[in-house]
Amino acid sequence: MEFKPLQWFFVLNSCEKDYSKSPYIQEYFSAISSFAFFVPYIIRILLLRRVSLPNGLIKMYYALILVGITSTIFHSRLSYLTQFIDMTSILVTQLIFAKIIDMKIPKTFEKLMMIFYVLSFVHPLPLSLNLVILFILFSRWTFSTVSRINMMKFTLIAGVSLILKLCALFCIPLDLICTGYEYFHGFWHIFIAAYCFTGLIGIELLLKSGHLKPKVVESKLL
Repeated sequence: MEFKPLQWFFVLNSCEKDYSKSPYIQEYFSAISSFAFFVPYIIRILLLRRVSLPNGLIKMYYALILVGITSTIFHSRLSYLTQFIDMTSILVTQLIFAKIIDMKIPKTFEKLMMIFYVLSFVHPLPLSLNLVILFILFSRWTFSTVSRINMMKFTLIAGVSLILKLCALFCIPLDLICTGYEYFHGFWHIFIAAYCFTGLIGIELLLKSGHLKPKVVESKLL
């Protein structure tokens, strides 16, 4: 099956367009930058291997490691199958995170996400729409949590994660517009990985302070 680039403003995998212009260096950087998704979490797991954590948080660490692996494979191969696996792993990771924070997904969004996921077997674009939906819901949850608990340390972490998120989003149009500099997708990987890491640090803080109650039993990472 011939791989065709997605031409859409919110497309998360805009690197396919760059691939036609720079088949080696750009994708090499995108593949290497995907290490940012799993290397920090492997180190984190080793540091916390004797600490008891909620199972949901443990699943999140391993899910992000999987995202890094699938992203590296996708940017190395650039096939429809590897793209589908990569984006599915991102979707599963976000759903695990939604369960950790006990975020209620509106029924309308649940139905849309199911429809989009089925359609994504034909074309990967609907899968991107699912990621956008969850992104909006997570942003709303973050702002409501900051205003509700009024904890300075969590507010600071949330602020840093918001800046990282905005930097990542800024990379998407730059990647599409600035054709002379084809590394913005790799920078997007790095900013998103840092955003996820700070977000999980914030969740750990909420769990330790008692503002967030784990719904599952605790166990050790290793």
